[in-house]
Amino acid sequence: MAKIFRREWIPVGHIAQVLSVGDYFTIDVLNELLMVVRGADRIRVLSRTCLHRCAPVAAGAGNTKRFSCPFHLWAYDFNGHLVSAPLMNRAKDFEPK
Repeated sequence: MAKIFRREWIPVGHIAQVLSVGDYFTIDVLNELLMVVRGADRIRVLSRTCLHRCAPVAAGAGNTKRFSCPFHLWAYDFNGHLVSAPLMNRAKDFEPK
């Protein structure tokens, strides 16, 4: 895999799939669950699994304001940053960053 896939860029979609801020589509590359999303500044490819329980935070394609885990509602912005983790304010030493 390294010889083939790490040598150069790999096209995963077309810019027309993410024309507006919040547009996204999901892809699976080498068993990695990924999503392509247009943010305010650029297009990014991010993991689409929640850091908490590895549930997918996106499926298919669409437009959204943020990505949210269906289990505990952890939410992520278009940069992949955790922006909300309900009830974690009670967890000792929890650091959202």
